Amino acid sequence: MRVFQYHVIFDTEQLPVVDALPAWILPIYPFLVLGPLSAVLEYSQPPESALPIMIGGICFQGLGWSVALIMYTIYVTRLINSELPEPSKRPAMYVAVGPAAYTANTLVALGMQAPKVIPSNFLGIGSFPVGDVWKAVGVPAGIFLWLLAFWFCALSTVSIISSWKDMHFTLNWWAFIFPNVGLTIALIQIANVLESDGMKAVCSAMTVILVILWIFVAVMNIRAVWRGDILWPGMDEDMEDVEGHGHEEEERIE
Repeated sequence: MRVFQYHVIFDTEQLPVVDALPAWILPIYPFLVLGPLSAVLEYSQPPESALPIMIGGICFQGLGWSVALIMYTIYVTRLINSELPEPSKRPAMYVAVGPAAYTANTLVALGMQAPKVIPSNFLGIGSFPVGDVWKAVGVPAGIFLWLLAFWFCALSTVSIISSWKDMHFTLNWWAFIFPNVGLTIALIQIANVLESDGMKAVCSAMTVILVILWIFVAVMNIRAVWRGDILWPGMDEDMEDVEGHGHEEEERIE
């Protein structure tokens, strides 16, 4: 299904790079949450069942991360060569947080469980415990990627703060929540691994902020529907991309 979606985009659409947004990652996003899901599933499984789940999780996460990395390149190219998205679409910039955040979560979570899941003589290696090596590599790699996710989060936040007066509600505002949930969960994993009370306090603060943001966005969403700003005829997002609509809207305004 995901291959078909990207085939349609590549074959029938001609999307200009100057309009690139992290939302182009969304067709591959389901794979980006399969890694964290596998870490949750294997936790309660016996080693002989947990190992295939771990391997499947890291495979699907690798697919999601690799495609997202390609889209990262296009997105950053747009940021360098063109203007930032219009103010009301800038919350969509948070989508770029998700791939790095959920991949960091996967690497840390699977790394922590590797010593009890990976059997001795795995891949024919018996000279050292493969599970411990997996853990020793996975946790630092997860921390490395978490910082990339935080960088995208900080970049998006600065862009929004600089233009908040010109913003109005769009469905892009829900990007305040889901990608940053991944950022928070990944930091919780890292804080537990490092046994850092300071990081755990930051995680608690981030969780409170996310709850407040969710309530705020939900209220604004209901308000926008009530006022007819979204989800009404002629008010859907990206209607300017529909042939002839932009001209009709100009005539109606005149």
